[in-house]
Amino acid sequence: MEKLLELPPLAIITFGAVLALIFGVRYLGLWQGQNASPGASAGSAQVAAVIVDPTALNAAAAAVEGLTLAVTEANVIGRAHTEATDQLADNVDDLAKRIDRLTDKVIDAAAKLK
Repeated sequence: MEKLLELPPLAIITFGAVLALIFGVRYLGLWQGQNASPGASAGSAQVAAVIVDPTALNAAAAAVEGLTLAVTEANVIGRAHTEATDQLADNVDDLAKRIDRLTDKVIDAAAKLK
């Protein structure tokens, strides 16, 4: 404390101003924190109640599980549909090749008849 009194008056004033600024910012921060508490707004309180309510959390977890099962089943159906579509496309390609061969045979047979 004796060393502090030995400082020039401008340094002591600056030190006091910095301390006042630090305590002022701390006080304003606490005041803002109290205003932002869930009790300050009804919407925040409702959100906090939903988060804390275990029945709502359990219901949401069950809904997510049901959606997961539905999406998994849809993926299985989608894969089966894709496989069936691929087989159909292969069959159509095979039929197109056979029609081309039959067309060639008909043209050859028509050329022999002339």
